[in-house]
Amino acid sequence: MECFHPRISTFSIVSMRGEILVNKIYSKDGPPRNDAASIFLDYVKKTKDIAPVLELENVKYIHIKCSSLFFVLTTISETSPFFYLELLNRIKGLCKDFCGVVCEEAICLNFSLIHELLDEVIDGGVPQLMSTQALKPYIQGEAVAIKHERPNSAVFGIGASLFGTEMSSASLNSVEKPIVGTKADMYSHGARNEVYVDLIERLSVLISANGTIMCNDIIGCLQIKSYLTGNPEMKLGLSSDLVIGKTSRVGYGYGVRLDAVQFHPSVVFDDFESQRILILHPSEGEMTVMKYQQSGELSSSLPFLLNHSIEEDYDKSVLTIELTLKCDLKPAVYASNVTVRLPVPKNTTNVSPSLKYNSGQSTEYKTEDKVIIWKTHKINGGTTLNAKFRIHVSNLIKATQLELNQISIEFEIADCLLSNLQIAFLKLFDPHHHAFVSRRWIRNVTITDSYVFRLR
Repeated sequence: MECFHPRISTFSIVSMRGEILVNKIYSKDGPPRNDAASIFLDYVKKTKDIAPVLELENVKYIHIKCSSLFFVLTTISETSPFFYLELLNRIKGLCKDFCGVVCEEAICLNFSLIHELLDEVIDGGVPQLMSTQALKPYIQGEAVAIKHERPNSAVFGIGASLFGTEMSSASLNSVEKPIVGTKADMYSHGARNEVYVDLIERLSVLISANGTIMCNDIIGCLQIKSYLTGNPEMKLGLSSDLVIGKTSRVGYGYGVRLDAVQFHPSVVFDDFESQRILILHPSEGEMTVMKYQQSGELSSSLPFLLNHSIEEDYDKSVLTIELTLKCDLKPAVYASNVTVRLPVPKNTTNVSPSLKYNSGQSTEYKTEDKVIIWKTHKINGGTTLNAKFRIHVSNLIKATQLELNQISIEFEIADCLLSNLQIAFLKLFDPHHHAFVSRRWIRNVTITDSYVFRLR
């Protein structure tokens, strides 16, 4: 019986700008030398939507995207593509653990460290060690940390990481530090005993023209980034009124219902059924402790409501649309980086915007994409914003009006979870079950996957 061994021919990290940042050749049975990354980039330029697994001239090109980077490998092996996708995700995770953050600047500054990692992780095209903890003794290079300022309004933008909002306050770049510190850090006792916990929910909503909620889903995850030493025991307490199962009934605004939950294999459930406590021993680096889903009737009201009116002027070939955007959050909560996208008819020639209050707001009409972008940096709960757009078209007919059919919104909300799930406490204990002294931060954030209002 023939046995197929996972073996890769090349590995590359390339940027969306077309630059090859890292290129490792492991085998001659793949694409010609130095051609794999170039072939992939040429394909990306020609194809708008690229599948994660491609086969070109009997060679499989498998990739994942992280921010503005592509992690790409090639292989002629018949091993399942899911194995290679998991391999790429693990390599990306190692890069983040050892470099602090995955972005083009970090890869360039830590070029030699990335190559040292790859030499340990992949030997002759065969995957080897994939554990941050196991690799630490073998990596001699030191990471070059990125020093940059990020605006305070950013919550979960591209490349963003954790920051503290609940138990203490941490600098915004504090979790972009590498897991493996400098030699000075190694002699600074307790300097790196830190843990960051991120509870993130991604919201998908579809609302009809008459205001009926047609679809609303929450996909959430509980993530940990640990700088803890000594392998302490961690106890994470979740909401005591948490119930699991789609058939479970929870009154509107009361309790927490999750339809489905998936835990990391290392989580211990001894106290979960009775006290909703998760027990684990997090290794240094990042891990996803829990993933969950909630759909149907949500525990909280939707964060944004939109009213609109459309007027047609056939004589002047102008469509006028007025938008009223209400942030239906509590007054103490706010949404940041709010972006409203309004696709316009293909025969649009010009757009005239009008904002009632333009403080902190901006509008832009992208001619090539035929879309109006309306942005505001921050909107407080209970606040309403108004905008009017006069859309000039070359010929206004009924079919033109039908092209004005939906509006999408993107936003980020800190310290707010629509599922009402909460982390009640976080406790750490050393092997002797004594309280473990560390610095810890917790953040709750809601972001959008898709938030769409239909206009017709």
